[in-house]
Amino acid sequence: MLGLSLLCAQAPAQQLSAGTLLTRHAELREQLADNPFQRPLIVESSDHDDQLKGEIYAQLEQPFAVIAPQLKTMAQWCDVLILHLNVKSCRPSSVNAVETLSIKIGRKFEQPLEDAHPFDFLYQVKSDQSDFLHVRLTATEGPLVTSDYNIELQLVALDEQRSFLHLYYLALEDYLGALSGTSVVRQEQRLNGWHSAVERFPLQLRELERSEYLAMKHMEIRRQQELLTEKPLP
Repeated sequence: MLGLSLLCAQAPAQQLSAGTLLTRHAELREQLADNPFQRPLIVESSDHDDQLKGEIYAQLEQPFAVIAPQLKTMAQWCDVLILHLNVKSCRPSSVNAVETLSIKIGRKFEQPLEDAHPFDFLYQVKSDQSDFLHVRLTATEGPLVTSDYNIELQLVALDEQRSFLHLYYLALEDYLGALSGTSVVRQEQRLNGWHSAVERFPLQLRELERSEYLAMKHMEIRRQQELLTEKPLP
């Protein structure tokens, strides 16, 4: 779930406003300061009545004004999602004001896109304020006979230097950790950052050696960039 909860979570996340998210930060202050992750990070999950639910709260040492603009467009979300080893491609489309992220989910090795599972998310920016951002991704159907996906991102400013996040974490952390430099430099920082982050939790998340992961992702990102230059999806 730390890696990318959309691949396993099926229940709606608790919806929060700026005020309630700030209240939640105050309630979690002690846990953010002292937890097994040794960082301001809290993971909550449940499995009940055939619904999986996962929530992550994290205090980020980055200003809201820097982070929020990086999370508003579908293309930016594709840059986040492609870091996960099971995401084989991500392509945005917009038809009649309906925005969709078309994702292909596959296995942990290179494979043709036609062999991957299609996974379409309705993309909505529910709130875009000066101190609060709320993005929602929903899908009625997913891979392997799963359904009712609801992915929520909520971000609120704590002060001029810090933000508080409610979502999933590792892919986003590595994406936001590489915002400067050329596109090639940012890409390499994010890919290596993702693998290093996964290695911090080897029992739960280790899948591929770094060289295998990088080779696979370089190919998939090239393919994704080629897809994005093609005619937009109808």
